[in-house]
Amino acid sequence: MIRRSEDQWRELFEAHARSGLSVAAFCREKKLSANYFSLRRRQLLDESAKPKAKPFVAARVSALPLLTVIEVQAGAVRLRLPESVPAGWLVELVRGLSHADV
Repeated sequence: MIRRSEDQWRELFEAHARSGLSVAAFCREKKLSANYFSLRRRQLLDESAKPKAKPFVAARVSALPLLTVIEVQAGAVRLRLPESVPAGWLVELVRGLSHADV
């Protein structure tokens, strides 16, 4: 089997779209497996739909009169937590926020 780069696969998908042929006919002509062609197309479409970078969660410690707080911001959500919050809990919170659609 010939190993192709992602760009080469995308070129094949574009060539197929321009050809007007069915997947089976196009793959016969190019000597490709129709099942593998369809699988790669689904995989690359799924990859392109995923976000490229993980969201950024900002956290900072600020001193307010009589209270030191940790401020966590993810998108429009801003949380102010007392500095006494256990570090492990805060790590899990930030990890959860970085995977959430905020």
